[in-house]
Amino acid sequence: MFAALRPTSRVVLVAPTNRVLMLFTRAPDSSNWSRWVLPGGGVDPGETHEQAAYREVAEETGHQLSSLGPRIFVENTPLPYDEAIYPGAHQEYFLARVDAEFEPDRSGWTSSEHVDVTDWRWWTVEALETTREPYEPRELVGLMRQWVTMTQERT
Repeated sequence: MFAALRPTSRVVLVAPTNRVLMLFTRAPDSSNWSRWVLPGGGVDPGETHEQAAYREVAEETGHQLSSLGPRIFVENTPLPYDEAIYPGAHQEYFLARVDAEFEPDRSGWTSSEHVDVTDWRWWTVEALETTREPYEPRELVGLMRQWVTMTQERT
C-alpha cells in the first residue's frame, strides 16, 4: 500500500546581506540523519501551504512575516530515517525577505524541536557552495544566485 507524502512548507528567509537562515536538525531516532534545513514544517489539516509557511516561520523563528513572496521551488523528497511516519515529503518553498538577520526565538518550539534542532546559521551562497555539511534543498545555491542577480539588476 502506498503511503502519502507529508505536505510541507519551507521558507527561504533572505536578509539584506543575501544570507538565508537555516536550522540544523537531526532525526529523533538511531539513524543519525541530520542536515541543514530552511524554516518550515508540516501543513496542518485544513491549512494551505502558504498558511503553513507563515505559521512555521513564526513558530520556528519567532519572526512574524508581514508578507510571503512567491512559491519558488517544489520537490518530493524521501525521509530516510528509522521512525519516519511518511516515506517522503512534498515540499513547497516560498521566498520571504526580512529586514535584517536575527537570532531565532525558540519559545515557540515544540519539545522535539528543542531536542532535534541543534544549531542555526545565516548562510551565504559561497558558504553553501563550499560546505561538506548536508543541506536541503540541494538546488538552494542556484536559487540564491538567481535572487542576488535579480536584486542587483533592480538597483
